[in-house]
Amino acid sequence: MTGHKASFDYLRIIAIFLVIGLHINAQDWKIVVEGKVPWHVFCLSVYNTLPRIAVPIFVMISGANFLNPDKHMDVKKLYLKYISRMIIVYMAWSLIYSIRGGV
Repeated sequence: MTGHKASFDYLRIIAIFLVIGLHINAQDWKIVVEGKVPWHVFCLSVYNTLPRIAVPIFVMISGANFLNPDKHMDVKKLYLKYISRMIIVYMAWSLIYSIRGGV
């Protein structure tokens, strides 16, 4: 594999664990009462805020790989391969979410 960077793999592993932690932390929102002291502590704690860096990490890794100057990218390939996939996935999940009725 040419141009493969192990540091991106390490960042992905860290970000995966952070996403898992973020989803585990989200379960605790059901038991806290807004306006009470534990709610404020929970909102401002590292336990809840640290995992939120996972999404920007994934976006930066994708951007670094996508904007690699050694990789040739023409506009046709950009629209046909990447943007069309994102639109299809977005539409599919929107359909599933609307059928399910939202949260």
